[in-house]
Amino acid sequence: MRWLNRHALVELPRQVNQANAQAVGEQLQALVPRDLLVLIVDMRGTTVCDHACGEVLAHVYQRAVVTGTDLRLVVSADSVRHVLCMTGLDRLTPVFDSIGAAVAATTPAEMPSAAAAAGWPLPRRRRATADRGRTRGDVGVEIATLDHDGVIVWVNRAWQQFTAANGGNPACTGPGVSYLDVCAAAGDDPVSRQVAATIRGALAGDLPGVLSIEVPCHSPETARWFDVLISPRRDEDGEPVGATVTLSLNRSQTPT
Repeated sequence: MRWLNRHALVELPRQVNQANAQAVGEQLQALVPRDLLVLIVDMRGTTVCDHACGEVLAHVYQRAVVTGTDLRLVVSADSVRHVLCMTGLDRLTPVFDSIGAAVAATTPAEMPSAAAAAGWPLPRRRRATADRGRTRGDVGVEIATLDHDGVIVWVNRAWQQFTAANGGNPACTGPGVSYLDVCAAAGDDPVSRQVAATIRGALAGDLPGVLSIEVPCHSPETARWFDVLISPRRDEDGEPVGATVTLSLNRSQTPT
């Protein structure tokens, strides 16, 4: 581990798998709550990265979004890139080929403070890309945590802002609402059924890792597709206690 101002650079081992993923995740997540602007995870020497590795990185990403920390991954091996692609992380957080490129993406002076990130916006580098397709109602990365029954117990500010911007009712989209019931209300919609089945797998502990699903969520003015990242929540003994659902805008199209 190395520090540069409020940047942290952490080098991961050659193998991150079921045997050591939990320990790696705990160390990474311990860094995120600190007054940290950028967390660079150096995986250039990592050649083995299984579903446990993907799950850990997804949880670190979700935690980084909550605290306003910019997570950046540095990857060399194609096998690691494949895991990032399978989990959808490569669409949510920037992936670089070198440490130099990751450090140069933004400087500390350009980054907002963690306190100023109370709305959990997209990190600056990704925001520049996302803004080109940004539409009304896109407020950044939205996060909801579910209990063991699939009921929402917490949402971040971006989730609340999206509801307000799109004319939604917080009482129907926030804590106390069953995410599974919302999916069931969509009837025979195949994407909703897939999301519900994935959440049930996470709640039962049967989801082998993190799964990303592309979900359409159109407004009257714009066609939009979101990446929904679903991952299990576990207690200290590894037992399933719920799930985490993360949504981020993938692409949008305004009719001409």
